[in-house]
Amino acid sequence: MPSFQDHPLAELTVRSGKLMRQSPHGHEAEYLVTQPVQIATKKDFFETGSTDVVYRFELNERPDGTWLEIFAKVLAPLNALIDRSELQFACIPANLEGRYNRVKEAIAQTNRLYAEHKALLINKVAELDVERQQEAQVQATRSATVKDQFTKLDL
Repeated sequence: MPSFQDHPLAELTVRSGKLMRQSPHGHEAEYLVTQPVQIATKKDFFETGSTDVVYRFELNERPDGTWLEIFAKVLAPLNALIDRSELQFACIPANLEGRYNRVKEAIAQTNRLYAEHKALLINKVAELDVERQQEAQVQATRSATVKDQFTKLDL
């Protein structure tokens, strides 16, 4: 599971329950937007020089880096590759159904873990937002006090 330090915490905020990333230029975009991933279609297969066959499938969308990181950990003992929205794995034909079912289970588990991670990150960023607002309030009060002192200074 990715850690919170894997995310640009200083650039993240929560707005209307959504995790948003603020660019240095003031633009905002929703962050961690991968919807539940699933296998959408069978693409094709090809035989390699060995006994393996490479099977290719199209996913319903292109998962983000966090989803892929979780998937790699969930799927660690199996060898499958996701490139953009394409999933592929190799096995002997006799193992196709079992491997396919394990990959589908790994995708479902990754979807659950991704949603849990996103919810925890939203909570963490909401806490950071409160801390940042409090720090800004303290700084604003301090600045107002300094200005007031300077303004009231007799010449």
